[in-house]
Amino acid sequence: MNENETIDETTTPETEETTETTETQTEEETPEVEVEEEVEEVGDAEPETRNTTSTKKETKEDDDDVDPDDEKVINNIVNKAVNPIREQLQTQLDQAEISNFITGNPEYAKYTKQIGTYMKHEAYRNIPIQNIAAIVSAKDMQKLGAKKERDAQAKVAETKGAGNNTRAIEAGAKDWGSASKEDYQAHLAKVMGQTV
Repeated sequence: MNENETIDETTTPETEETTETTETQTEEETPEVEVEEEVEEVGDAEPETRNTTSTKKETKEDDDDVDPDDEKVINNIVNKAVNPIREQLQTQLDQAEISNFITGNPEYAKYTKQIGTYMKHEAYRNIPIQNIAAIVSAKDMQKLGAKKERDAQAKVAETKGAGNNTRAIEAGAKDWGSASKEDYQAHLAKVMGQTV
């Protein structure tokens, strides 16, 4: 576009049309404006997983030293000895994760045993605890939400003021609403400049 060209764009909400007036530009030269929308691809989303200890095999460095059959036998013996310790460690990690979750979300306390059972199952091993808790408590989610709402309403009611609009009587000032008629008349005369 040249320096002497100007574009005046106006949009009307009724027609949603854009009109352009240019000094030296024709309709064929009208630039098209591309609107890029940021759309998240469903296939690109990564699922949430827990950090669990994996049992990946280590790379073989010295293949010449051990016979493959002997290696299988050795691995079986080592796995039999190590698996109970590995399972015990994973159980302790799961219990610590459950107790941390329950501390932050006490409404899920009654589901502790079920959450632990799901966490031990191989199919649920990598699912985050908050998702397991949602699965286990799915039947009671509406009740939990209603309880949270009632608790929030009770908290609001506790902090709510009485709604009294009357001003507080200052220290040393007389409450003229409860004053006797004689006191009121004397004060009125004093304010009006009359002597009693």
